[in-house]
Amino acid sequence: MRNTQELALGSLVEAFEEIARSLEEVAKAELVIYVELANVTEAARTFIVGTIGSMADSAATMMIESNRIEQNEGYQRGLPDNRWPPGVKGAYGNGLDGIKNAIGDGTTQDGDKSDWVLGPAPVVVAQ
Repeated sequence: MRNTQELALGSLVEAFEEIARSLEEVAKAELVIYVELANVTEAARTFIVGTIGSMADSAATMMIESNRIEQNEGYQRGLPDNRWPPGVKGAYGNGLDGIKNAIGDGTTQDGDKSDWVLGPAPVVVAQ
């Protein structure tokens, strides 16, 4: 009986060593998977952050250039920042009728005797 137990215990040591080698291989494979996963995650993060950064830069550039285009267009039309100056709004009124009055007063052939004439600018002194 003792001989049989010795053979069984001797074979257990060999089986345990085989199990330990298998567990070591599993651990190595798992570590490789985690390293690859970390590398892919870092690459994805870098790509996403880079893409968002370039989108933000492009959006800022487009907004700045759009504002410049609008500002230049306003200067071409004689309206800084595409807005009527407050004095014009006060003189002619707001809205579409005010714009029509301002444009109508710019002509010398409208017959309403309010045509623009060259002359000295009136000086208003604050009281």
